[in-house]
Amino acid sequence: MLDKGAGKEVKARAQAERYVNKVLRDLKQIEKLARHKFGEEEVTQIFTAIREELDMVQSVFKPPAPPPQSEFKFK
Repeated sequence: MLDKGAGKEVKARAQAERYVNKVLRDLKQIEKLARHKFGEEEVTQIFTAIREELDMVQSVFKPPAPPPQSEFKFK
């Protein structure tokens, strides 16, 4: 018998694959914008927005930083 945690992990992986593949398809759509004449500043704005959102989402996956120590001790 499979444990429920394993089933949830399989489901989460399948969902992640769907979501990531959708993002990759959407990026291909953005690539098509290269046919148009955008200024350098506009291109920078597009990719800055994408990178900022990607960085924010990626940070959610990182474990939280440990709280600062309230007192000093040698290690």
